[in-house]
Amino acid sequence: MVNFGAYKNDAHRRLVGDRDGVAIWWPRMKTFLSGIGMPTDREYQVSDPQAPSPTGYASVTAVTAVPFLDEHSREGYENFLHQYSSRAFAVSDSGA
Repeated sequence: MVNFGAYKNDAHRRLVGDRDGVAIWWPRMKTFLSGIGMPTDREYQVSDPQAPSPTGYASVTAVTAVPFLDEHSREGYENFLHQYSSRAFAVSDSGA
């Protein structure tokens, strides 16, 4: 076990899943894997994601464009936007 310390807002779940976290944990992991005879060479390169073409729809950050939200729900949506990228936000027609 290795304690890598604090990382952004959630080192427990976010460190491994975040692209920026790789630079922190990969050197120790590579040393460990090499030490037990496991391969560590890159087999393929995944390119950085390309921005999608414009759709004409509202931006995901356009809080007022999300239907059925009351003021409390708008605050919840704004909070949602600041969470890390593995996320989903669902709204019912009643605003829940």
